[in-house]
Amino acid sequence: MDNEERGVSIAEIFKVIFKRVWWVVGVTAACLLVFVLVIQLWYNRNNEVYTVGYTLSFPGISEGTYPDGSTYRYNSAVTLESLTDVVSSNSEFSGIDISNMVAEDDIAITRQANVIDEANNVTEMVYVLSVKAKYFTDEDQAVDFVRAVVSYPVTHAAETVAQMDHKVNLQVYDSPATDSFSRKISALNAQRNYILGLYDEMISGTNGGMVSYSEDGRTLVDKRADAESVFGSSDQSYINALINSEHYVYDYERFLREYDATLADLERRMSNNNSIITATTEARDALIQQIGSNNVSQADLEPFNSIIAQYTAENASLQNQINDLKYTYGEISVTESAEHAAFVEGVNKVTSMLNAFRDELETATEEVTEVYNNYFLENCYVAYDSNTISLEGGMNIILAAVLGAVIGFVVVSVVICIIDMPKYLRSRDAANREQKSEEEKQ
Repeated sequence: MDNEERGVSIAEIFKVIFKRVWWVVGVTAACLLVFVLVIQLWYNRNNEVYTVGYTLSFPGISEGTYPDGSTYRYNSAVTLESLTDVVSSNSEFSGIDISNMVAEDDIAITRQANVIDEANNVTEMVYVLSVKAKYFTDEDQAVDFVRAVVSYPVTHAAETVAQMDHKVNLQVYDSPATDSFSRKISALNAQRNYILGLYDEMISGTNGGMVSYSEDGRTLVDKRADAESVFGSSDQSYINALINSEHYVYDYERFLREYDATLADLERRMSNNNSIITATTEARDALIQQIGSNNVSQADLEPFNSIIAQYTAENASLQNQINDLKYTYGEISVTESAEHAAFVEGVNKVTSMLNAFRDELETATEEVTEVYNNYFLENCYVAYDSNTISLEGGMNIILAAVLGAVIGFVVVSVVICIIDMPKYLRSRDAANREQKSEEEKQ
């Protein structure tokens, strides 16, 4: 009977607990609220992650380069430098602690190759950006930030294209340091090749170039043909022939100032070469005399003959330069002569022709700049796997409420049982003993 008296049923436990029903309700509600707040404000903020999958593209990405030739790396978008650019682009991002975000490695990009066409080995790179939610004040700020980071490589590429200077070679042409016809022709030819290279890049990127990126509707192939006709090989050949045949020099005043020194240097080089030729010839003849002409093979003489031929050919070139130098000097040294006037007129004619080609190439450069910018922008894109940016990790708020209520109920129940159960048991056992005593008396 003692064991029976000490036993407690589930019903009795709940009877004791719900005698203090307002304690139960109050503590359970308080625990529910506290648990929800802890989960929502601490646990979830430290464990929830915004995640989005996407693909992106811009011309040059498959080669790993931006349009200015700098290196593109997919994870460079989450470096402190890139994130600083992102934050500075939108005042709403000013409170985001990107320094700690990077230091704690709370933002990352992963990638994987998805096979699109297995037979032809065609793959597409798919990226996933993840960043912890604790850095954002609300969902709107987080979504805007994530989209800005995802778009950063494309945005950076587009900004790079817009800032590119396509007239560098024309600037070289205009520079005072470009003080000879050969350098000016080289600068113009480099600009022409640069323009054609841009068109070739676009044509290659559009599988044939039969598309238009200009307001006049002309295709890339048509535009390239126009550019190719400017300062073509026949134009260059004619100008070079004119310069060479008349020995024109662009800066003839400088030519006159430097004439004596230039002539002396050429003659000195010829004299040195003659000394080498003489010494080599004497060494060769000495070898022949020493071992006899009948014992000398062509292989024995080849090192000597090669040196003699090399410096003889160089001297021939130097002599031609000396002849041209003296001819030009004779044409322009007497400034009041008819020859000088004709020479200056010829130089001015060639200069005017080159300047005209320079202006044509500048027009062609402006056209290719517009076309290239349009082509680039139309081939930049970011495609998201989903229209929504998901929030992963953490605990569901409903589940948190249920757990909080359960914990609260258990805690208050244990406390109530500790306080009230002994009193209840004493009262119950006393009543049982009294009832038993009355039954025995009867």
